[in-house]
Amino acid sequence: MIPGAREDTMRLTVADAISPSYFVAIAAIQLGFFQQEGVDMEFVFSPPNPSQALKDGTIDFFGGSPYTGLRTFPGWRGGVLLCALSHYTYWFLAIRSAATGATACGRIWE
Repeated sequence: MIPGAREDTMRLTVADAISPSYFVAIAAIQLGFFQQEGVDMEFVFSPPNPSQALKDGTIDFFGGSPYTGLRTFPGWRGGVLLCALSHYTYWFLAIRSAATGATACGRIWE
C-alpha cells in the first residue's frame, strides 16, 4: 500500500505518463469519471516494476500492454485484461482479479 493512501482508494498507474496513449486513463481520474461511478481512484506514477506492483496490490489498475502488465502472473492467472484504452489500439488496462471493487469498476466501460 502506498503511504498515506486511504485503504478504499484504488490506485491506477500507466506505462508512460507523458504518452497520449494513456491520456484517457489519467484524464478519467482528473475529470472525476471514476468518482461519478462511485469509485475512489487516484493516479500514481509508475513504480519500477508495475507488473509486480499489480501482483502485490501496491497498484490496482495498470494501463499498458497486456504482456507487460501481466508479466508476473504465470499463464496470466490472477490478472484480468479489462478493456482497450482507446479505439483501434492494442494497449489494455490490466487489473488484479482479486482487486476490491474490480467487478464494480467494469460498468464504467460497458
